[in-house]
Amino acid sequence: MHQSGKSKGLYLKTISDCELSVLVPVLNGQEYIQKKVNNLILSFGFNPSVEVIFSLNKSEDSSENIFRDIESLLPGNFKVWYQTEKLKLNENLKLLLDKSAGKWVYFTAIEIGRAHV
Repeated sequence: MHQSGKSKGLYLKTISDCELSVLVPVLNGQEYIQKKVNNLILSFGFNPSVEVIFSLNKSEDSSENIFRDIESLLPGNFKVWYQTEKLKLNENLKLLLDKSAGKWVYFTAIEIGRAHV
């Protein structure tokens, strides 16, 4: 697993500034990525007390390629983690929780043909 090599810097000054972590596991959701990302940007993209974390779980479609193409355009409080091996859902959710800094957590997903918007 690794995070993108690009360092955009979070808007958050310190971990304690983070009120909400929006956690988004991604698996085979290429058709829904753009809609989900746009909705998350509109909802949270410029809120300095919110972080949005995606975990791409070795999708069999082009989800990873789509994220690599748009990653540099994401707001600074968005993070993308790329898995080197496929994780079970509970493992992916635990990874997202471990990476989060928010006092509160909101789960949503882009997964196998469904977008939870």
